[in-house]
Amino acid sequence: MADSERAADDTTGFGSGPKRGEWRILTGLAVAAGWAGSFFAAPVASADDAQIAFDFIGKYCLECHDSLSQKGDRDFESFELPLKSKDDLVDARDIVDQLLLREMPPKKAAQPSPEERAAAVQALHGGIAATRGKIEIPAGRTVMRRLSNREYENTLEVLFGRSLATMGLTLDFPQENTTEHMDNIGDSLVTSGFLLDQYFQAASRLVESRLGHPGTPAKSWDFKDHFLQPEELAGAHKKAFNYRYLCVYEQPDTDTRQGSYGYINDFLEGVPVSGLYDLEVLVQGMHRDTHYDPTIFGIDFSEPFEMAIVPGDARKGHIHYPQKVEPILGRTILPDDKAEWKKFRVYLEAGQTPRFIFPNGPYESRASVIQINQRYKDEFKNPPSSSGVDRAHILTEGELPHIRISEVKIHGPIAEEGGSKEEIAVFGEGGFQENRALEQLYAFGEKAFRRPLIDTDKQHIEALYRKRLEEKAAPRQAALDTLKLILCSPSFLYLAESTPENESQLRPYDLASRLSYALWAGPPDETLLASAASGALTDPKELKAQTLRMLKDPRSMAFVSAFLDSWLDLRDLGSQPPPRKSAPAYYAENLPKSMKEEARLMFRHLLDENGPVSDFLGADYTFVDKKLAKLYGLPEKDKLRLADGFQRVSLQGNAQRGGLLGMAGVLTVSANGVDTSPVTRGVWVMQNILGIHPPAPPASVPKIESDVRGATTIRERLAKHAADKTCQECHRKIDPLGFALESFDPVGRWRTHYPAPKGGAPAPKPAAKPMPKPEPEPKAKETPKTDSPPKPKQEAKPEATPKADKPPEKKPEPKPEKAPVQQVKNDTKLATAPDKKQQDTGDQESQSVPEAKPKPEPKPEPKPEPKPEPKPEPKPVAAKPQGPVAPKVDASGEFPSGETYTDFAGFRDYLAENREELFARGLIEKLLMYATGREMTPGDFYEIEDILEKVKADHGGLQTMVVEVMTSEIFRSR
Repeated sequence: MADSERAADDTTGFGSGPKRGEWRILTGLAVAAGWAGSFFAAPVASADDAQIAFDFIGKYCLECHDSLSQKGDRDFESFELPLKSKDDLVDARDIVDQLLLREMPPKKAAQPSPEERAAAVQALHGGIAATRGKIEIPAGRTVMRRLSNREYENTLEVLFGRSLATMGLTLDFPQENTTEHMDNIGDSLVTSGFLLDQYFQAASRLVESRLGHPGTPAKSWDFKDHFLQPEELAGAHKKAFNYRYLCVYEQPDTDTRQGSYGYINDFLEGVPVSGLYDLEVLVQGMHRDTHYDPTIFGIDFSEPFEMAIVPGDARKGHIHYPQKVEPILGRTILPDDKAEWKKFRVYLEAGQTPRFIFPNGPYESRASVIQINQRYKDEFKNPPSSSGVDRAHILTEGELPHIRISEVKIHGPIAEEGGSKEEIAVFGEGGFQENRALEQLYAFGEKAFRRPLIDTDKQHIEALYRKRLEEKAAPRQAALDTLKLILCSPSFLYLAESTPENESQLRPYDLASRLSYALWAGPPDETLLASAASGALTDPKELKAQTLRMLKDPRSMAFVSAFLDSWLDLRDLGSQPPPRKSAPAYYAENLPKSMKEEARLMFRHLLDENGPVSDFLGADYTFVDKKLAKLYGLPEKDKLRLADGFQRVSLQGNAQRGGLLGMAGVLTVSANGVDTSPVTRGVWVMQNILGIHPPAPPASVPKIESDVRGATTIRERLAKHAADKTCQECHRKIDPLGFALESFDPVGRWRTHYPAPKGGAPAPKPAAKPMPKPEPEPKAKETPKTDSPPKPKQEAKPEATPKADKPPEKKPEPKPEKAPVQQVKNDTKLATAPDKKQQDTGDQESQSVPEAKPKPEPKPEPKPEPKPEPKPEPKPVAAKPQGPVAPKVDASGEFPSGETYTDFAGFRDYLAENREELFARGLIEKLLMYATGREMTPGDFYEIEDILEKVKADHGGLQTMVVEVMTSEIFRSR
C-alpha cells in the first residue's frame, strides 16, 4: 500500500476515534444502534440518499469538519453521494462507524433524532454498497514468508516422526516479531544472517542427534545408597539418611528452590546418545497424612502425590534449578503406604539426565521447615537451632511431606522394532539404503518442500551427495549432510509460492500449504497433497471438504492453541507474573496452564458443535478443572478431583463469570501481575474483542498510576486525567470498556474492594493530596507489623532470617511465632477459597489497619496536647476494625452513546446483546489475518461482509465462520 493510501486509511475518525482498522467496524453495527438488516441489503444509492446524506452532514458534521476546522483531519465540506474515490469511501465508512456507535455528534453538540440517524446510515449504506466494483481499491497481498519458529519446529517433528521438545531447537533463535500478537505475518518475519546460521546449526544438531548413531548397544545403570543433593540439603541428608534416599520436597520453580529437583549426582554426564531409555524408580509419597497444619504447605492433601520426570543437562546450568528445556517426559501417582517400582520409557538427548519433580508438592520447602520448627519445636527430642532452617530432626522424627526415592535403574538406548521413528520417517521402511540413496533423498525433499521436486531441486541434492562421496564421506554420512542442505533450503524454510506473479489465485500446492499451516501449523498430509496433485483442491467444494476433514483431526488443536495465543494474547500469559505471596496458587497450582486450557476448550467446543460466536461474549457455561473452580469460587470446587481434568460447568445466574471477559486467562494477560488499570483492560477489550485500534497516547501525556493507595481511587485519577482535552476524547471511549473489569484482580479473582493502603509503606503521593487523610496513614504504618494480613506480601525474603525480625519491632514477645503461621493461612485462603472473601483482599487488609478518628473522639478539645499520645495509645487498643477502609471497586460505567451498566454482569450482557455483530466481524478479520499471514486492507472489506452474512445466516456458528474464511477469495488468493 502506498504511503498516501495508508495515511488515508490510518487517520482517526471524527477527531479522536480509533485509528488503523476502524473501517472494519462499518455498518454491521446496526445491531448496536437497534437497526436490523445487513450492509448489502441496503439499496443502491439514489438521489434521495444523496440529499439525505447532504442534509445530515451539513446539519450535524460541518461545524467541526469543514475546510476551516477539519477536526481530526476530516473535511466533509465536499463530501457527497455517489462516492467517487477511495478517500470518499474511507470518509463514508468513518461516518457510519461513528453514527452507529453513537460517538458522534459529541454529547455537547446538537443530536439527531433516531429517525434522522437511521436515515443517514441507510443512505450511506447505499452509497458504500454502490461502490463495489467501481472504485478501484488494491486488495492485500501476502508476501512470501518464512516459517515462524513455532511452525518450523512443528514441521521438523512431522518430517522426523517424533517430538523434538527435548532439543529446544529454536531457543537461541532471535525473538519472533509479531503483528497484533500474531507470529505468522509475512511483513514481520524478517530473516537475518544470524538466523540463517541458527538454521544451519539446528539442522546439523537434529540430523546428527537423531540419525547419527544407529544401532548403539544398550547399557544399564543402577543407582542407590549414594544420593547427594544440593549443598543446602546435603548436611541434613547425611545426618538423617547418610545419603540413602533421593528426596524431592517442593514443586518446581519456587522462590527459594530448595529441593525442587531430584537429580542423580552420580549421573550428571547423562546418557551417551539420544534415544529411548527405560527408567525404573522405587519411590513413595511420604507423610500426605501429616499432622502439621496443612496451610503451612499451601497444597491440597486430599489429592495423591504426583511425581514427574523432566530432562536436565548439567552443561546448561545448575542441575537443581529450572532449565529452559524441561518438558514432562512422564508422570505417575505415588503410593502413600509403601515404596513401589514405577516404570517409564522416556526420550533423552545425549548428555541429558533424568530429574524428578513434585508437581503438586509443597509451595516452598524452606518456609515450611521454618514454620514447623517454630510451631512444633516441642515435639522434637533435639530442638532446632536458632536459624530455624534445620530439617534433619524433622526428617528423622517428624512428618515433612516429600517424595522419597530409594533406587533408580536406567537402561538404553532401546532399539525400536523396524528401526527408529526418525529413520523410517526420513528414509522409509527399511531405513537408509545405499543403492537407493538419491531416491530416498528426493522423496524426503518432496515432503520437506511440500511439492514435487523440479529438476533444479534434484540437481542440487545430487550434487551435494556426490561431492561428499568424493570427499571420502561414508554413503550414510553423505546422505545425512544432504539432509542438512534440504533443511536449510529456502524451499523448506519459506512458504514459497510456485504460483506465477501474473496469477492472483494460488495454485494447488501453494493452497495446500496455506491450508495445512493455517489448520495444523505444519505441512500437508498425503491426502491433502493428493488433492493438490489432482488439481481438485482449487474447487471451493473440495477445499471446504478438506477444511472440514482437517478440523476434525486432532492436529487442528495446533490451530486452536496458536490462534488463541495470538487473538487473546495468551502467548504472553505468564510474562508478567504476580508477586508470589499475593497469589500463591498462581504458582502452586500452575494456574496459567489451566487458564489457557479453559479458553482452548471453549473455542474447541464451539468449533466442533458449530456453536454461536456470541457465546464468547456471554456464555452461561465454561470449562474448568478443580484449580479454576477454586479460583472462581464455583460449587464444583468441592466435587472435582484433579484426575477429572476439565469439565463443562453451568454459569447460569452467575454474575461473576461468563464469556471470555470472565476468564482468568484474559483478565490476567490484560493486567500486569501487580495491579490493574481500566485503561489497559479497556484498550485490550477494544482491540481484541471489538477489533478497534485506539490511537497511541501523546508522548507528552504522563502515565496514569493504576494502583490504588487509599488517598485517591483510579476513577478519581482518570477523571482528573481525562479533564485534559488532549486525553478526554479517547478516554471516554476506552475507560467504559475497562471499568467493569476492575471487579477482578490481576490474576482474575473476583473482588469487591481494592487492597487497603499498605501499612508499612504508605504511598506519599496520594497521601499529600487529600487533606483528611494525613493522620490515619501514619497509624496504618505501625499496626500491620503485628497483624498477619499485610504480612503475606513480605514473606518471600524473610526466610533467611527468622520472621522474628519483623514482629519484634511492634510486639517482641507475643507475636514472633504466630505471625508466620497466620501469613500462610491467609495466603492459602486466597488461593484455595476465592468464594470466601478472596475477592475482598482489600477487606482483610483494612480490618487490620487502625483508623485515627474513633480514638481521638473522647478527647476532642485538647488537640495540641494529645498529639504526642495518640501514637502510643492505639497500639494496645482494639481500633483495628476502624482502620483505613479498602477502597470499594466501582464497576459501573457509561458508554459514549449514553448506555450505562452497573456491574460486570451488566457490562457482559450489554456487549453480548449490542456488540455481537461488531465482535463477529472483528473475529473474521483476525481469522483471515492468521490464515493468510497478512493484515487486512480496505480492499478486503466487501468480502469480509460477504463472510459475515453467511455466518449470520447459519446462526453465527464458529465452524461456519472458519470454513468460510478458509474457502474465501481472500484465502485462495496470493
